[in-house]
Amino acid sequence: MLRSLFSGVTGLANHQMKLDVIGNNIANVNTVGFKSSDLTFREMLTQTIKGASRPSGGGPGGTNPQQIGLGSSVGSIKSDFSQGNMQITGIMTDMAIEGEGFFTLSDGETQYYTRDGSFSIDGAGNLVNPSNGFKVQGVLANDQGEIQHGRRLEDIVIPTSLVLPARATSEVQITGNLDASSDARGTITRSNSFYAAPDSTDTLLSLRSQSGIDAGIREGDVISISATIDGNDIESEFTVSAGSTLQDLMSSIQTSLRSEDPGVTLSLLSTGEIQVQAGASDINELSVQISGNTVFNSAFSNDVVIEAGSTGLTNDQLRIPAGSDALLSEMYDSSGSPLNITDDIVISGDVGGSAIDSSTVTFDPATTTMGDLLDGIREAFNITFGSVELDSSGRVVINGDVGGNFSITSVDIAQTGGSTTSMNSVFQFTDIQEARNAESYTVSSMVYDSLGNTHDLVFSFEKLYGQNAWTWEASMDGVETIVSGGSGTVQFGDDGLLSSFSFDGSDNQLVIDPGNGAQAMNIEIDPGEIGSPEGLIQFNRAFSINSEDMDGQALGTLESMSIDRTGVINGQFSNGSNRDLAQIAMSDFNNPGGLSRVGENMYIESPNSGQPRNVFAGANARGVITPGELEMSNVDLAGEFTEMITAQRGFQANARIISVGDQMLNELVNLKK
Repeated sequence: MLRSLFSGVTGLANHQMKLDVIGNNIANVNTVGFKSSDLTFREMLTQTIKGASRPSGGGPGGTNPQQIGLGSSVGSIKSDFSQGNMQITGIMTDMAIEGEGFFTLSDGETQYYTRDGSFSIDGAGNLVNPSNGFKVQGVLANDQGEIQHGRRLEDIVIPTSLVLPARATSEVQITGNLDASSDARGTITRSNSFYAAPDSTDTLLSLRSQSGIDAGIREGDVISISATIDGNDIESEFTVSAGSTLQDLMSSIQTSLRSEDPGVTLSLLSTGEIQVQAGASDINELSVQISGNTVFNSAFSNDVVIEAGSTGLTNDQLRIPAGSDALLSEMYDSSGSPLNITDDIVISGDVGGSAIDSSTVTFDPATTTMGDLLDGIREAFNITFGSVELDSSGRVVINGDVGGNFSITSVDIAQTGGSTTSMNSVFQFTDIQEARNAESYTVSSMVYDSLGNTHDLVFSFEKLYGQNAWTWEASMDGVETIVSGGSGTVQFGDDGLLSSFSFDGSDNQLVIDPGNGAQAMNIEIDPGEIGSPEGLIQFNRAFSINSEDMDGQALGTLESMSIDRTGVINGQFSNGSNRDLAQIAMSDFNNPGGLSRVGENMYIESPNSGQPRNVFAGANARGVITPGELEMSNVDLAGEFTEMITAQRGFQANARIISVGDQMLNELVNLKK
């Protein structure tokens, strides 16, 4: 009976403790980073009245032990480290851990661990827990903004007076496209066409009509030849090949006519007409035609009767584009009219905006050729690298020397004595291309000296004529002086990609004296990787060069900060630079439930928690940091209220055990009355 009283007492005490745990959970339902606890019971030692017996062979069976329990005790009080909900605060120094891990704090002697990330910056720039001033631990960046892990944790300190010292530029990167079509150009101008009467050895494919229209004869064309002699019809065909000459056609016509009149002969006149000499018979309705070719058929139409012993023509005058060996006295214009040159030819014009000295080509009708005139034009305009020649259409094409200084702005070719002939119209020149210098492109980059002063560094690029190469030159328009390495050559392959970037002489970097007391600037020029499309390239598209200072900066003061999900604190400075300042560390434990609570949302290491492992979010941590948010308590109110009810009922039941035991003792006492 007394045992039941003591068992009830243990039940009362244990359920009281359970209610204490529930009360603490509910009290911290809105505590930042709070982790709820759960209490479990266990049975106390029991009193054995009779032990168990073993079954005997052939005898009685075994018996179970007879034991009476002595009540209950607290089995464990476990912390629930499940994730709490996030609450957005928008405050930069508020942080929450999403996943496992703890923030690490220090009072200078002991390290504390917490899920409460409501931090602030104190007057000395320390990142602290504002309720107790404990400092947040992590790793500070070095002077270059590099965060090196593996070091001991230290206090996170971000002085508001932090400055970035000025740093001289040591590297400039140049990227983008240099227009491949930026060569220097020379003037291209051409005249109207010149024509000459054909020679019997000229090919049929080159023939033109009297007015200069292509006769349209093509390889494989079939020329039909027909006539009537002495009442007999003659028909034959001539198939044009690539090498068929006018003489071949004339021979074919003559052979066909001689089949009825052996006395027929054909000859080519100097005017470009084919003359037929009839033999003993009249030649009627001589026809030389190509089906569907109106130009050729019109030139060769002839319905005239060629009487016996007389001559006649089979066609109009034929022409071919003039060649350089053709006599000027035998030239024709595009209308078929002869040039009628009778006097010497005077050549004049303008080059580079100034009139040239006129030049005269002496004319001899028996010897002066188109080639002589072309030579005269070349000499008159002092063309050294260009050319003056006839194209396939008989036009004089003048290719002037490259560059704006050699721009040909007018060409005047006329006969001396003011003679007016059709040559004045045929020598009307039409500009095909204007001369220009090689296009030059510039791009500037703002660079810094060791005192933080800015300077404009300008790069100029000019294409080398006829090459996949450019010269480059660096310049500055202030008090600066380029000491060395200020020019060179950039070479591209036939694929448009960079093949080399060189300096003139033995230089390998650009050296500048700022001229203001600062140190000399030694600048590496980075045009990109050889053969890569990421750096300098050369394609036929618009110029798009960019130049960028890669590492120089002016003096900068800290203006603002931000924290990313890895816990890195990044500072934004007045000079436009960003630099990592520190990284907040996290601690991880093999058994976080073994940590000891010390109040104020903090824990300390215990013998059963395991030693802390310093980790960093985004690297070796199992959690990440969410800036601008706080983790709320993970207390489940519905569950706590349910547990409260069960604790209350358990307490009531144990109290009833004590009450019933008391009544039974009272009855026992009353037996002697």
